[in-house]
Amino acid sequence: MVEKNGGKENKSNGVKVPKPTEQVEKKEVALKADAKPAVVTTPTTATASAQVPAPAAKPTKKKGLERVYTIPLRKAFEAKRTSRANRAVDIIRAFAARHMKSPLVRIDEKVNQLVWSHGIEKIPRKVTVRLEKIDDVTTVSLPE
Repeated sequence: MVEKNGGKENKSNGVKVPKPTEQVEKKEVALKADAKPAVVTTPTTATASAQVPAPAAKPTKKKGLERVYTIPLRKAFEAKRTSRANRAVDIIRAFAARHMKSPLVRIDEKVNQLVWSHGIEKIPRKVTVRLEKIDDVTTVSLPE
């Protein structure tokens, strides 16, 4: 039986390959000045002379598509009084899915509170929101 790194003969070139001994090295990666350093452990072999560099710090926020829209809620007034706020949330969700081309829409709690601020019957006529798309998930929030 021929093994690749088990100390036996390699089938491709007939050279004996020594069995690697693994050591674990600890490396510190500073993410930010105020953040705690992350410790990265990388296995290395005794025969390897070059050290493996630590991975770069990941950004905290991924870049995506961001737009500000004013959504008219006039169609919610066509619904009966006791379901206007629910209909307004559905309109916001459909608007975000249509304009950002994303089936998954997450509505922020503050947008929901704005729609429901005067109760279920008296909703605002229009709402200005910020739509942000990251990895096929659209987030609806209030503009800052």
